[in-house]
Amino acid sequence: MRQRMKGMMNPAVVLQAHFSLTACVKTTTRAEITIAREIKLETQLARQLGTQGKGDTKTPSYCWQRLEREKIMALPVQQPNSGERSRFSWYEKVFKNKRRHHSSTPPPPPPPPPPQERRTATTRTGPEPVHQKPASTRAPHQQVASTAGTSTSSSTAEDDDARGPLSFPEPNFSPALKVVDYDESVTLVSQATGRRWRVVDSSRQCQFGEVLRAVELPGEAVPAVPPAYFAIKELKLEKLIEMQGRTHEDPLKEVAALQYLPKHPNVLDCTEALLDENNMYIVTPFFSGGEVFNVLSASGQFEEGQARLLFRQVLDGLLHLKRHGVCHRDVSLENLLFAEEGVVKLVDFGLALRIPQSEDGSARIIPPQGPCGKPYYMAPEVVASSTSSGFDGFAVDVWACGILVFAMLTGVAPFELALPSQDMRFHTVAVRERLTELLSAWNMPLSPEATDLIQSCLLLAPERRPSLEELVDHDWVKG
Repeated sequence: MRQRMKGMMNPAVVLQAHFSLTACVKTTTRAEITIAREIKLETQLARQLGTQGKGDTKTPSYCWQRLEREKIMALPVQQPNSGERSRFSWYEKVFKNKRRHHSSTPPPPPPPPPPQERRTATTRTGPEPVHQKPASTRAPHQQVASTAGTSTSSSTAEDDDARGPLSFPEPNFSPALKVVDYDESVTLVSQATGRRWRVVDSSRQCQFGEVLRAVELPGEAVPAVPPAYFAIKELKLEKLIEMQGRTHEDPLKEVAALQYLPKHPNVLDCTEALLDENNMYIVTPFFSGGEVFNVLSASGQFEEGQARLLFRQVLDGLLHLKRHGVCHRDVSLENLLFAEEGVVKLVDFGLALRIPQSEDGSARIIPPQGPCGKPYYMAPEVVASSTSSGFDGFAVDVWACGILVFAMLTGVAPFELALPSQDMRFHTVAVRERLTELLSAWNMPLSPEATDLIQSCLLLAPERRPSLEELVDHDWVKG
């Protein structure tokens, strides 16, 4: 500690840090200079210069860890189609630029082009060759990425897989500045808007990084109001590339979906998406009410009136998605958050899909996209996606709604996996359509209206399930 303080108080070190800071901010904007002054970057640089090479630099230690509850079943991941492959080209492009910028050795020169064959007037004995249009100089995945999110008449990704899901428009990211203060507090700054978030603690770990709880600092972009808390997903770009093709979860698509969807009171809103050389940051409001799953676990089960109030909001959120051609594919108690008392938000759009429409305006059946989601909520056509000819994404959400209502009213799931050969309860409910037998055997009496709604959602044939619009008009939902 004394050596560190000695290095920090050395006038030569402080002066050198001051000149380094001046050189760094010479081309920055006025807002960035104000932010740098407020967070005392001069002290930070002096400390880094004083401790360089001593191995005592520290990172914030977070101890608030979330207990794991449920392991997602290890299911095979299908090979992505051309539209899915294009999503990761953006990550690779970022890292190529980063490595090119930081590399100490110059990149090797490109290989010389192959020698051109000189055409001679020779007589051909075979048929004339078919002359093709010259191919583009870009790679196929780059061609797809340049047209992702456009209309069906001009999108290359949709032409390659005419019946597949549509691509979301490419997400927009603002440059981020992550600052570690002299007291080791971390502040994330948006260089586009000037908004700043001071990290309070780590809320939980996630697949590609961690979720931080942060408070927004007042400044030019934010007036001096009571502190507002935000959740910041800090995702490692190296981890995203490492997991490419190994998981269905896609944070890039989650950002694209959140930015694509207009605001709705029952759908999570993306405050800002940021990017620096190492991390991607997704900033959203922080909801202290927690997951509906945790509240249900503590109470055991909900009364029908409580469950009805929550389910109406879930339907409102899903109908908002459907009006914009998006299915969620991961509706669950874990993906519902209490924003405030009595208000729920639908979150986690990493598995969302844009569903193409037929000429009559109805949703189109798309090819199987592989098993994904939580096993308790997976529709049978999703579980058997390797043998399925296609699926309706909105019917998948309706199936999950049936599981959702059953779990809220009973506190348990009706079955473990939607496969008749592995779960006889699934066979009883979905194949034989005898939900009443299961409820009677478990001594869980429900109202006839609630039983009818659950049974209609949990039908084996997707085309026989009600639509989201029909669920809104159901007697149990209307109360």
